[in-house]
Amino acid sequence: MQPIPGNESVLSGHINFRSQIGDSRFVVGDEKYTMEVVVEVRPTKLDYRMDYEDLLEGVSGLTRQLVLEFLRATTRGADVQHGQDSRRIEWLLLLRSEITVLERALSFIVLNPHRQLSRESRVLSSSSIKRHSATSRRAIARGRGEGEWTTSPGVGRHRSRLPASAPFETTDNGENRWIRQQLERAVTALSVLRKSFENSRVRRDGQKASVRSEEIVIELKRMEESLSPFLVRFPFAEATGSIPLSFTSLTLQGRPGYREAYQSLLRLNMAITVGGDALDVPVSDLSELYEVWCFLAVIQQVALALDLDVDVTQLVEVRDNGIRLAVAPGMTSTILLQGDSGYAKVSYNREYRMLSGVQKPDIVIELVRASMPPVLLLLDAKYRVDTTPAYVKSFGCPGPPADAVGQLHRYRDAIVVRYPKYGRGRPVVRAVALFPLSAEHSELWTRHTYYKSIEEVGIGALPFLPTNTSMVAEWVRTAVRSRPEALAWPGPDFIAWSRVRLRDEH
Repeated sequence: MQPIPGNESVLSGHINFRSQIGDSRFVVGDEKYTMEVVVEVRPTKLDYRMDYEDLLEGVSGLTRQLVLEFLRATTRGADVQHGQDSRRIEWLLLLRSEITVLERALSFIVLNPHRQLSRESRVLSSSSIKRHSATSRRAIARGRGEGEWTTSPGVGRHRSRLPASAPFETTDNGENRWIRQQLERAVTALSVLRKSFENSRVRRDGQKASVRSEEIVIELKRMEESLSPFLVRFPFAEATGSIPLSFTSLTLQGRPGYREAYQSLLRLNMAITVGGDALDVPVSDLSELYEVWCFLAVIQQVALALDLDVDVTQLVEVRDNGIRLAVAPGMTSTILLQGDSGYAKVSYNREYRMLSGVQKPDIVIELVRASMPPVLLLLDAKYRVDTTPAYVKSFGCPGPPADAVGQLHRYRDAIVVRYPKYGRGRPVVRAVALFPLSAEHSELWTRHTYYKSIEEVGIGALPFLPTNTSMVAEWVRTAVRSRPEALAWPGPDFIAWSRVRLRDEH
C-alpha cells in the first residue's frame, strides 16, 4: 500500500485475488472507530452463481446416470429395452424406468405377501389347549391365569383360562420390514432431490431456471407420489419392526416379487444418493468444480463417440447407503473404455514428469489402436472468460485468456513419452481449452481465432457448460472416429525438418 501523492492520509494499492471468488471482508480502523467493507469478488462472467448450481447439478446428475446404467447392466442384463442406446438417455429417464419396475414388484407383493409363522403368548380356554407349552405349565404350577378354578385329569387344579404360546401367521417379518425400510429411504431421497431442484428453479438474480429443471421437478414429484402410497398398504403398513443391519434372506433375494423389489431398491437408492468431495466444493472454488464436471462430461462424450460402456467402479465407491464420487479436485483419476480394436483412457490430473519440468494437463484422452502408436488429446478446463473491450475488439467476442491456449502449445511440445513397442516421441496431437460460455453467447464463436486455429494448427478453444456441450461433443466425436492418418496429424510440419527429410529421401 502506498500513500496518494498530495494526501498522505490515503493509501492505495492492488489486491490480486487470482482465481478465488466469493466475499472478502476488510476491516479498517483504530481503537476508537472501525469501518468494515465487504467486497464480492466475482469473475467477468456475470452468471457464475447460475453456473455453480448448474455444475453441481451436472456432476451429481452425470454420476447418477452412469451408476444407474452400470447397475442395470450388471443386474438385469439384456431384458431392458429403451428403443435406443441407454447411454443417450438421461438419468431421469432411467430413474423413471427403474421406478416402473419397482411399482410392478411392489404390486405383486401386495397380492402375494410373504407370511411367516410366529408364536406369542395368549390367554386361551384351558379346554382348547391340546398341548401344554412351557408357558401354560408355569402358569399352572404358580396358580396363574384367569377365570374360575377347575380340575383336569393329570393336570390338577388350575384356572379355566391359561396363558399359552400359539402359532399364528404374520406379515411383520424381516423381508417386509426390509422392503419398507428401503422404500422409506427411496421416497425420502426423491423428496430431498425434488426440493433441491425446486430451490434452484428461481436463481439469485430472479431469473427462472430452464424448462428442463421444471420438468425434472414435476417428474420427481410423480415418482415420489407413485411410491409413497405403498408405505400405508398391506403388508408394508404392518411391517413396523426393526431389522439388524446385517439382515440377509434367501426369500428376499429369490422369491418372485421380492427379488425384483430387492434389486430395484438397491439400484434406486444407490443412484439417487450421491456424495463425495467434488460435491462439497464451495462456490469460492468454482474453477475446481468446473474441472470435475468437464472430466465426467468428457468421459460421457468419449463413450458415446466410441459406443462403449463405462465401468463406473473406476469412478465411484458403491455403498449400501448410496454412492460416493471418487473423483476429487487435484487428485488423479483414470477410467478405461475398452473396445474391440483398442481402448480409450480418459484421465484427470495426469502428470508427465519431463526433464524440462512437470506437465499436468487437466484432462487427457489417450487413444490406443492396434494399427498405430498411442495418441493423446488434451483438454484444459479454465473457468475464465475475457470480456474486456480490448479482447472483444481483437477477437470479435468474449473467450478464454490467451495464456490458456498458449499453455496447450507448451504441453504438445513438452510432453514426451517412451512406449516399449514404438520408442520415444511426442504423443500429443490435438488440444482444446474448455471455458464457460453459454450457447446464447456462443453464436459468434465460430468466427473466433481460437475456433479457427483448431483446424489450422490442431489447438484452440471451445465453450463447454452443462447447457452448451454440442461443440465439444462434435470435436471429441470427430477426433476419436478419425482414420489413423487423420488422427495422427499434429498440425503443420516443421518446414525445415520437412525440407531436410525430403532432401534425404531423394
